[in-house]
Amino acid sequence: MVWLKRGVTFVLLAFVAASVVTLVAREFTDRESALPGEARVLPLETDVASGDGACRVVACYFHNKDRCATCLEIEQTAREAVEENFPSELADGRLTWIALNMEEAANRPYIDQFDLAMPTLVVVRVKGGAVEEWEPLSDTWGLVRNAVRLSMYVTDHVRRSLEACR
Repeated sequence: MVWLKRGVTFVLLAFVAASVVTLVAREFTDRESALPGEARVLPLETDVASGDGACRVVACYFHNKDRCATCLEIEQTAREAVEENFPSELADGRLTWIALNMEEAANRPYIDQFDLAMPTLVVVRVKGGAVEEWEPLSDTWGLVRNAVRLSMYVTDHVRRSLEACR
């Protein structure tokens, strides 16, 4: 009877371990981007700044190649906040949304400049062809489980950067 209990215990523990491994593997599978239309590289100084030296704001989500569900949720919520709250600014080019892979060599200068160690949303103000000011929105990870608060957080910071451009 003891061997039966041990056998059943072993089978159940093996099942639980296999389930955990499967869930972790699904969480960290190679997901380059679940969002359509993502650009791969952003030369902030040349693509965003206009010839007249106008001030522009870039909401830039830096992510890794391997994407977890939380990272994708932050990106999705932040993108929606920008698109829903600033349609005219996006349309006229005063605001740009972009998501960049931190692991691509072309983005390395921005990772160094913004001192990023993990996926982060950064609001960047560009003027006269150069990055004038940036702010990493480090509270996004703490707000991710409350989409309304995360959206308000992103919206407030983007709005402040746009107002500073005036």
